[in-house]
Amino acid sequence: MSEDDELFGGADDEVNEPLGFGDPAVDDDEIEVYGDDSSPPPVVSAVPTRESRATFEMLVQKKFSRCGADCTLSNRCITDEEFDFILRELVRHPTVSTLDVGGNLIGNRGAEALAHFLRDNATVTNIDLYGNEVSDEGAGALSRALVNNQTLQLLDLRANKITEKGVRTLASVKQASPSVTIYHDRMADNGGVASCRCCCVQ
Repeated sequence: MSEDDELFGGADDEVNEPLGFGDPAVDDDEIEVYGDDSSPPPVVSAVPTRESRATFEMLVQKKFSRCGADCTLSNRCITDEEFDFILRELVRHPTVSTLDVGGNLIGNRGAEALAHFLRDNATVTNIDLYGNEVSDEGAGALSRALVNNQTLQLLDLRANKITEKGVRTLASVKQASPSVTIYHDRMADNGGVASCRCCCVQ
């Protein structure tokens, strides 16, 4: 079993559940059982418990203590609030230079938290946000943060929700911060449908 399997559940697990905070807390009193398939589905509370948040934070802290220079937290259903905690924990681990949080649920609030982190970043050189929920608003926040960037070398924003407008905003970063490379999806002039062509701003 790999280190990642040990911390977050291995491939042999029956269900690949999201990390800690964000897991629904199920109360037997909140679930009604219906007799036929046409009845409404059971009602499940989606309010996260304090225990699940504490578990998430503990697992992330343990992951950072073991990951060395490269930290991978991809495909874990990580939300904006959880990503904010990850960034605050990242500050406490200056040996980490690469952070992979691809395939999660990180949106504009998470992008704004990352923008705040990047303003004072002096250690992280590569960040992978592939396949998240960042849109033009988040792209704008990141672009503003990267204007005075001296450290970040690579930011992967492919497969997010960034349109041509956001792409133009990201492209403007090149003039102010030539050291950073940004990967994103270029939107073609075809009615707003993504052509999935990879464009590299460098």
